[in-house]
Amino acid sequence: MIQAVLILGAVLAPFVIHELGHYAVLFFRMPKGARPYPWKFFQWDGGLRFVWTIPEGFNRRESREILIAGFVAEMLFAAPIALIALWDVRTVFLTALYVLVTAGHLWHYAVNPGKSDDLLNLSLYKD
Repeated sequence: MIQAVLILGAVLAPFVIHELGHYAVLFFRMPKGARPYPWKFFQWDGGLRFVWTIPEGFNRRESREILIAGFVAEMLFAAPIALIALWDVRTVFLTALYVLVTAGHLWHYAVNPGKSDDLLNLSLYKD
C-alpha cells in the first residue's frame, strides 16, 4: 500500500511542483496587497490542463518569468531528489519515475501545445 502511495506521489509531484513554481513567482511579483489571479481547475484546452491567466500589470519580462517558473521548479526539485537516491538506494525507482514524468511533461508541452501552453505563451511576451 505504501509503495502505491509513493509511486502516485512521484507521478503527481512534478505537476504540483510545476504549478507551485508559477504561483511562487506570481506571488512574490504581485504588488503589496494584491492577490494572485484565481486558477480554473482542469479545463479541457487541447488536453486536460490546469489553466490560469497572468493578471494585468506585469511587464513582458515578469510575465515570461512567471510562465517559465513551472518548468524551472520541476527541474530544480529533481536535484535534491537525486541526492536522496544516492543515500538510499530504495528511492532510485521513485527518483527515476519523477525525472521521467518531468521530462514527459516538458515533452508534452513541446509537441502538444494548447492555447494555454506555457512555452507557446512565452512567444506572446517577446520584447
